[in-house]
Amino acid sequence: MVNKKVRITSQQERIGAFDFFRAYGCLAIVLLHVISAWRDDPTSSNSFYSVGNTELIFDNAIIPLLVRMAVPMFFMMSGALFLNPDRNVTRDSICSHLKKILINLCLFGYLMAIIELIVVSKSFEPKFLYIAVVNLLQEKTWSHLWYLYATVGLYLITPILRPWISNISRRGFSEAIIVAVVLFSVIPTINDILSLQITQFGLTTPRGALLWYLLGYYLLVIHEDCKSYKKGLLHLALLLGVVLTAVFGIVGFQMKITLIQPYHIWIVLYSSALYIIMLRNRLIEQVAKSRIIKVLSSCSLVVYIIHPVFLNVLYKGIHLYPDRFPPVLGEVFIFVIVSTASVIGALIIRKIPLLKKYV
Repeated sequence: MVNKKVRITSQQERIGAFDFFRAYGCLAIVLLHVISAWRDDPTSSNSFYSVGNTELIFDNAIIPLLVRMAVPMFFMMSGALFLNPDRNVTRDSICSHLKKILINLCLFGYLMAIIELIVVSKSFEPKFLYIAVVNLLQEKTWSHLWYLYATVGLYLITPILRPWISNISRRGFSEAIIVAVVLFSVIPTINDILSLQITQFGLTTPRGALLWYLLGYYLLVIHEDCKSYKKGLLHLALLLGVVLTAVFGIVGFQMKITLIQPYHIWIVLYSSALYIIMLRNRLIEQVAKSRIIKVLSSCSLVVYIIHPVFLNVLYKGIHLYPDRFPPVLGEVFIFVIVSTASVIGALIIRKIPLLKKYV
């Protein structure tokens, strides 16, 4: 961007909060899936729509505030790092990160596509080896891998976005962000609430990934320029986002639709405000220096990829569901099991010589 004041976070400067974001984010996603994988069937007696008041409030109002900012945070971190004109991001470095994501996607996505075919047919046939390749290309593998597909797309357009951001004015960038919020958040939110199909003019992106990518750097700029009165507005925005997220978590429950996806406008408001507030929070930076946060941060991608394996073993394999335990405590118990197994599994995978470089 033309104005030097908005060029921050140099190549040498490390954003300590990002290690915390990665560590917290991967665990938050595990918790999200622990609950959603158990209750995603409206016809089930254990679904979101067949629960008592305790689970209703916990699963639809409290949990979203703890977990729904996780995926946006990952996209925003990537945007803050890759779109910053002052960082020495070369085509080679972009290709290196793209290669890492593609290897993970091809390896784990292919294996999961084969597993899915075996589970559905309850048998194995040699043709599955070919069908799994086709399914992988069509994004017909385990659903949580959408994040990797979206990341590949963002990395591919980064060489186009960087020169644009380097030359655009502060005002121009702000106007572009407003347009992106309308297209990728406001319109989809209205469509979901009113069951409409207002056009996004063909500019749809998976769960608002491009919006979060752009916001990652834009909000970093805004953060550096915050005055005291603006910080007050940030906390007000955070409070408003929290209230709306909790309210529409319950409203979505009543309407039997999900109104707390990453692209919904209250999630955008909540996650954006929280991101700015936490960026230079001294406590967050101190916590981020701890060994456990460093370890979780380093293996966050693998934890994200493999945690559904352990979740499926518990739910579909041995049929151990949270309802075997008291309300809320059961979900916490399953979360501890799955997150612990996922972290241990990730650490083991990262010790494999052929994979260590790429995971």
